[in-house]
Amino acid sequence: MKNSQVAESSDVFPVFDPVTEEFQGHKARVRVHREGDWHRGVQANVVRPNAIGTFDILVQERSSGVDIAGGKFDQSLATQMLDEDGRCQDTALRRGLRDELGITDYRSVRLSRPLRIVKTYDEHPGTLNRELISLYLVTTENRDEIVPTSPKVRRAFWMEWAEFLTFFAKNRTAFTKTGQFYFGTPLLVHEATALTHQLLAGELGHGPEDVVVGVNRIGRPPRTYYGQVDVCLREAGEAA
Repeated sequence: MKNSQVAESSDVFPVFDPVTEEFQGHKARVRVHREGDWHRGVQANVVRPNAIGTFDILVQERSSGVDIAGGKFDQSLATQMLDEDGRCQDTALRRGLRDELGITDYRSVRLSRPLRIVKTYDEHPGTLNRELISLYLVTTENRDEIVPTSPKVRRAFWMEWAEFLTFFAKNRTAFTKTGQFYFGTPLLVHEATALTHQLLAGELGHGPEDVVVGVNRIGRPPRTYYGQVDVCLREAGEAA
């Protein structure tokens, strides 16, 4: 087992109720992914302004040493809330940016829309990954090359946003399933784009309050549901 896989296997996650988000206890990572407990994932698009009036996004390529989706393209940061984060999403973001990308000085804003995603994997048939997820938009004064500081990340590189979305559309299956959810859902792309412009302009914004639930299962097309949490989860279950 590779070093990053050894470290991940010792992780402990807080687990939550998928509707109320009430804390329900702690479990080892391996049990959470085997038994399908709902846990928190924290994602971030690290962005910077560019010379053509749009913005760039930092794209991560995962290493082959991670236990899920090795070698896939991903968002700038994709981490899961650990017990040590004290059930605080901002703390999980800070830890992830520091430990994976070496970023310690930044400004951020979180997409306020509640999000859920359910994932299974061809290469890991015993894994059921169910996450309450948060998307942050992050900008940092270090706008040059960012060198990953974790063995979980093979490389990180900047791409202009529109070019990146074209790259994603042509290489969708080369991305992690959470990345596919974020970059393949037009509503989320629209909201992330608008909020990024507000962040870079020094403004803050808030998204709608309805939940978004993504389901990406083996052998079935990805589906996205919008509305109340209980309704979305019921519809996702009926479609399974």
